[in-house]
Amino acid sequence: MTLTAQQVKEFAYSAGADLCGIANMERFEGAPEQMDPRYIFPAARSAIVLGRRIPRGVYRGIEEGTLWMRVNRYLTPEPAYYLCRILEDNGALAVPCSPLAPQRWPDGVPFKPGKPAPNVTPDILVAAQLAGLGEIGYHGWLLTPQFGVRQALGLLFTEAEIEPDPPFPAGRICPREQCLACVKGCPAGALTAGSAARPV
Repeated sequence: MTLTAQQVKEFAYSAGADLCGIANMERFEGAPEQMDPRYIFPAARSAIVLGRRIPRGVYRGIEEGTLWMRVNRYLTPEPAYYLCRILEDNGALAVPCSPLAPQRWPDGVPFKPGKPAPNVTPDILVAAQLAGLGEIGYHGWLLTPQFGVRQALGLLFTEAEIEPDPPFPAGRICPREQCLACVKGCPAGALTAGSAARPV
């Protein structure tokens, strides 16, 4: 069965996502081996990036100094898992990918010459921009037109060849050094000009 992008996005929303973008695997050409999703699922033809809105109220206590907590930037496994099940029910194998902190690397030893070590972990922010969801801002996190910086992300790969979304162009939301609103507005003063910038 051929799956359309619209069908896949409807499946994603039914699994609990607020955002869904699709990239073809060719867009990951040139990624370091340890971050190349084609080593996770060589038969994959499409990457699907999911986003779930982080409620505005989560930040209220941080801003007022009454509650300091970590905002979870990664989705729990359920939405990607359920979307994988829906894709398989429609004839396409799929595998969820849970992002790991880069500090965990190296997490093993290559089992074969020319292959990366276990726990290949694609950069989910780059994947989200390649899938058209938003752009990586100067502060290093994803900005989307719908929710700004307030989304948690999930990722999966499928053998289904699905029409991809256009990549999100850099500079549409974040004018980078011309703005620096993230540096000026950081309540903890954790960002400084020059230190926050992340290559796109």
